[in-house]
Amino acid sequence: MVKYELIIKRKALKELTGIPKVFRDKIESKIDALAYDPLIGDVKKLAGEEFMYRLRHGDYRVVFTIDFEAKRVVVLKVFCRSAGY
Repeated sequence: MVKYELIIKRKALKELTGIPKVFRDKIESKIDALAYDPLIGDVKKLAGEEFMYRLRHGDYRVVFTIDFEAKRVVVLKVFCRSAGY
């Protein structure tokens, strides 16, 4: 299996640290799993965006892009659903 390069933007890391540890650990493991298969789990393509996706974990969302040619996943944002897109 080809592994994708996983890049987490500084803003996303900062947002992740603000999430309670109970949820953060599970979200981090789901983010790590994106490197092996970025379309597995509760992942949906965002409407109107060509390469942008969201991963759902409870009330939390992870927004990321996938570059299939370069085998790269870039995590852009991690937030609570109530904060909105």
